[in-house]
Amino acid sequence: MSANIHTSLSSQVKKLLSGAGIKVRTYSELSSKVNFTFEALTHQAYLTDSMANKKALHLEDMNLIAVDDAALNSTEEANELVLHELVHLATKKLDKTYEGEAGEETEECVAQVGMFKLILVLGLNPAWYADSTLEYIKGFPKADFKKVEIDSDKVVEYLVNWNPNDL
Repeated sequence: MSANIHTSLSSQVKKLLSGAGIKVRTYSELSSKVNFTFEALTHQAYLTDSMANKKALHLEDMNLIAVDDAALNSTEEANELVLHELVHLATKKLDKTYEGEAGEETEECVAQVGMFKLILVLGLNPAWYADSTLEYIKGFPKADFKKVEIDSDKVVEYLVNWNPNDL
């Protein structure tokens, strides 16, 4: 699959993002913009490090999700990365906070489980995402899964019922 995020995403995910005013760009698209700066992240080294070590990241102040070009191997992978980051954005909008190492693990699991729930709500085939989600959350044994269940439900409800001006 070509490294074009705009053709890699499913139509359901594109519609969800469009309604919320969330921009999605690849790392190369962002890097090629001469005037592109992260006012909130004036530390260019932080951004470069973040981009080099993650398949996707979100920048909440800019309503932007950035995806590593190399991660666009399938529509499913693109959908998963973007929806995972979208759930992170929504948790911030809902003022959900997670403290310490267990909190960080909980937040990651909220994003992944929330992504999977969005896949179901959007009517996408969950088979590919189920295996990926189970493998992902196995890596976070300190997560508070009761909180993951509750918060992922709240975030998905928020995303499904949002007013486009909310995000």
